[in-house]
Parts: sequence; structure tokens; C-alpha cells
Amino acid sequence: MANIQCTACNKLKPESHFFYTAGSYGNHCKRCRSFDAAIAGWKKLGINITKKDYQFRAEAQNYRCKICGDQYPNWTLKPAKRLAVDHCHSTEKIRGLLCMRCNVGLGQFRDSEQLLQKAIAYLKK
Repeated sequence: MANIQCTACNKLKPESHFFYTAGSYGNHCKRCRSFDAAIAGWKKLGINITKKDYQFRAEAQNYRCKICGDQYPNWTLKPAKRLAVDHCHSTEKIRGLLCMRCNVGLGQFRDSEQLLQKAIAYLKK
């Protein structure tokens, strides 16, 4: 099995790390393609983040969720196993990177401090 150099991350990787279509392997490894797709998806949502900014933030947080502190790898192909970009829905400003559980949890509470305080009060009973 031959190794191929990814033109995105510049790493030499086995063929199995690349998609094979139309008789040839792609230029970007599966990991980088997944990262590119996530960045494009966030941009469609109005979240202005680059790969470099994401990597800087993830490293600054030691690859941990800013709320629960669970550690996640630098990047993975599975969205539920990587840090999500949390942002304010009214200003679109990025607050940090969260695990999927914490990010979805905030969304379920509609980013409302009042609802979260009510939930805390409920849990304390």
C-alpha cells in the first residue's frame, strides 16, 4: 500500500486515509475533507471561523470542552466526537468550543440564562 501526501495537512498517509473516486485518490485526506466540510457548514450558519482559528482555540482549551472539561481529540471524522463551535445566536460571536452534549444542551435552553437558572433550581430540589 502506497502513501500519499495530503495537500491540506502536508502529512504522508496511507491510501486508506483518502477517498478513491473516478480512478484516483483525492488530494485531501478524509480527516482534512471532514474538517473542510465542517468549516463550510459553520460558515453557512454565519459562524466566521477558519481552520487556523479553530485549531488555535482547541489548543488553547487543551482540546477540552469549555463547560464540562471532557477532552476530545484535535479532530475526528465523527461530529459527535469532536468539539463544536459555540456561538451567540444573536451576535454570531464565537464563545468557545464545546462538546456536542454541552453545545446541544445550551441550544435546548435557547441560550437563556433564566431558563438555565430555573433548571439549576429544579436540580437542587
